[in-house]
Amino acid sequence: MYKKKKILALIPARKGSKSIINKNLLKIKNKTLVEIAIKSAKKSKFLSNIIVSSDDVRILNLAKKNKIETIKRKKNLSGDKSLMYNVVLDVVKKYNQYEYIMILQVTNPFRNSKLIDEAIKKIINLDGDTLVSVSKIDDIHPSRMYRLNKKFLKPFDVEKQSSNRQDLEELYHRNGLIYIFKKENLFNYKNFYGKKILPLVLSKKYSINIDSYFDYEIAKLYYEKKNH
Repeated sequence: MYKKKKILALIPARKGSKSIINKNLLKIKNKTLVEIAIKSAKKSKFLSNIIVSSDDVRILNLAKKNKIETIKRKKNLSGDKSLMYNVVLDVVKKYNQYEYIMILQVTNPFRNSKLIDEAIKKIINLDGDTLVSVSKIDDIHPSRMYRLNKKFLKPFDVEKQSSNRQDLEELYHRNGLIYIFKKENLFNYKNFYGKKILPLVLSKKYSINIDSYFDYEIAKLYYEKKNH
């Protein structure tokens, strides 16, 4: 709790994944991605409660082993096309006493309790509707991107495709580390974001989001070096 605000951390970790089988149970230094996420959340000074939502019995058992509450996710909330919005609503139906919801995706293992608490303090102190962790885009900029139009490439941004990198507008992308929002957004705006979206700007190292085996290998190398 921070300034008497009740804050729920939701760790979503479904069983299915097209990119990597059992992705959320991959291990880094003998800890699954689920356990790494749980560990960072448990060390927070301000989280009021932590919930793991999953359709995977192994993940639910891991959470219980770590003394974390669980919700068995319904089949209609566990598919590739299931919306996180609906998953959160399912949790809020049971746990409706919290004023803020924080989503901690397990596929980004570089989160720590310090960043969690920093995000909580910022959204409450500045009265934002939502706070999203982001990293600055460097060379992967929309002005350097193309659409494939049959056989040919069509510039995404015709006017700026030849601009030097230093002349391009600074842009930021969501890195998946932290999302926190007022619960009322779900009902007032039918989404997480609301109108006042605050950034938690983080360095590029926090952008490693595991969605492929290549990402996994990079994450392992960096994690082991960081914790050496």
